[in-house]
Amino acid sequence: MKSQMHRIRTYLFLILLGISCMATTQAQEVQVTSADPSSAEQGTVELDVEITGNGFNHSAVVEFFPTGTSAPGGIKVKKVKVRGPKKLIATIDVESDAAVADFDIEIRLSSGRRGRGTTLFSVKMKSTDRLTTELIVFTGDLQGWAHVEGCCPNAGPNPRYTITLPSGLYDSAGYEIFPPGTYDGYLFMNGYGTRRVNEYIIQFHACCIHEDSVDLCKGVLPEMKFEIIGGRLKSVGHKKTKGLVVTFDDVPWWKDYNREIDMGPVSFEMTRVPSRYCTPDICPPQP
Repeated sequence: MKSQMHRIRTYLFLILLGISCMATTQAQEVQVTSADPSSAEQGTVELDVEITGNGFNHSAVVEFFPTGTSAPGGIKVKKVKVRGPKKLIATIDVESDAAVADFDIEIRLSSGRRGRGTTLFSVKMKSTDRLTTELIVFTGDLQGWAHVEGCCPNAGPNPRYTITLPSGLYDSAGYEIFPPGTYDGYLFMNGYGTRRVNEYIIQFHACCIHEDSVDLCKGVLPEMKFEIIGGRLKSVGHKKTKGLVVTFDDVPWWKDYNREIDMGPVSFEMTRVPSRYCTPDICPPQP
């Protein structure tokens, strides 16, 4: 009888020990805590990034995603060397058109366990580009975010830009002129006339909708042209940045630049900041 009770106790002990080990294994989630270096410019190749955390093993797969997404952002991991459970080296290439943004780092193991460290890495614009470009951002009835080169000489050429109309553009009678969507085109903006203090003009010309994947301005419809005048200077930020914010509150827009028909009102905000001065506290983040 005593022998039987001893065997039962032994079995129960082994079962409890197994459950405890399983719980401990499940609790050991992968942790990703830091990256060194923590940033790189567009076009950087063969960069070794030391990633620290806990729970790594030889099966580790490393990926970089723009913060808060699971979409590719232009960082390719070429190889991974695991130096222990708390450190590994990821060799990466940053594409020349990689997203200028903060990145999360995710590590997955063959066991299915994974971990993600947020905003541990960032991609910076190439130094040469930062000297000649500016960030132009629209929020409101017009939306857009891009670093643009050469905006905007009166004699042209006008730079490429992508405008999103979240609700479309309507005339004063409520008829939809340009449907909601994302349009690739050419942008012009500047102060409007020497005597019109703090008034700005926006012109945009697109020949096709972005989602159609048709070559830009090859005679493909629907063609879009609009002009907006009346923006008021809201802020220039720090003098050194030479940046500005312009608000357009219920201002009219014209179709085809002809200013013959006063279309419906639009409201939005436009921000311009030289790219070389862009920091998280100055430039709006990429949506």
